[in-house]
Amino acid sequence: ASLNPDLYEGLLNSLPRSIEAAGNLDSETFAYVKGALIKASTVAFSATNLVAAVAATLAFFITLVFFKKAKR
Repeated sequence: ASLNPDLYEGLLNSLPRSIEAAGNLDSETFAYVKGALIKASTVAFSATNLVAAVAATLAFFITLVFFKKAKR
């Protein structure tokens, strides 16, 4: 059997359509889907923060180099 990810993407936000679709799953499958959604959200959040941190660090060093040259 296959699961349609579009039905479950709102499960963590308690969207009615997703909760209704989850009600049709057995408890083991529901636990797997919910765990996968949590893991995917956590990984995406961490990756976004990592990219933002790298961008901020690069901007900081570029600013340091630019202003160091401008002071001379």
